[in-house]
Amino acid sequence: MLYKGNQKRQREVIAYFFQEIMCFPPKRLWADAVEIIKSFFQLSKRQEPIIYRVFTRCEEERNRRNLYDGKRSSFVRADRRLLDAKGIEGQIMADVLQNGGNIRGATEVVNRWRKSEGKNEVSVSAVQNCVNKFMMPKKVPSLKISSGSYNAYSPWARASYCWAKQMAICYGVIDPYTFEDPEMPAVPPGTNPDWVAAYHANEEQNKKRISALIAADNEKRAICPLYASQPRRRILLPEYDPNLLTHIIVRADWDETHP
Repeated sequence: MLYKGNQKRQREVIAYFFQEIMCFPPKRLWADAVEIIKSFFQLSKRQEPIIYRVFTRCEEERNRRNLYDGKRSSFVRADRRLLDAKGIEGQIMADVLQNGGNIRGATEVVNRWRKSEGKNEVSVSAVQNCVNKFMMPKKVPSLKISSGSYNAYSPWARASYCWAKQMAICYGVIDPYTFEDPEMPAVPPGTNPDWVAAYHANEEQNKKRISALIAADNEKRAICPLYASQPRRRILLPEYDPNLLTHIIVRADWDETHP
């Protein structure tokens, strides 16, 4: 049985068998030669491509008047690049990624350009390797925010409260026209003053928004009797902080008959 731990040793033995014992059989007999080698060395069917590659390398070295010694084919990495990192393709990838796109989107744009130039398309891995290895991108970590806080004035606590309040309004647990927010606790020591200022500013904005919605609803009911006969629609509260990563989306058109 052929030793399977060293691939170079495997190629050397197969090459020796092909060159010295079989004496370079023609290609029409390669299938039979592969079966003989598989049977002799107890190889599986999965290793047939390796045997065929060794046969091909032996023929290539024979044309150069050499013998194949089992080494892998050597190549210059720069000659095998599919994409030019310093050319138009590199600029396309840089533009897509700089504008917030991802590797897959950059691949689509690059392939669109290559198709217009009559070139073959490339894979996502080719674009990713070109970006990471040859373009040297500067990676900026994303913004980190807290995922919890005991401070009632923190953006996380306010956003969580507003989200729960919106859910309660949509499912009819509380009435937005009569419900009043619980009294806020005293400001804990060390609290960011911007948090307190943002809380009061948003509270004032929310009160004005709700008052305007109620006034507009009452005005429509006074003008249109058909509209007045319908149940009041629930009010959608604005989210507390639009810069938070968690965006709150709630339907505002649910009525009393469809909680």
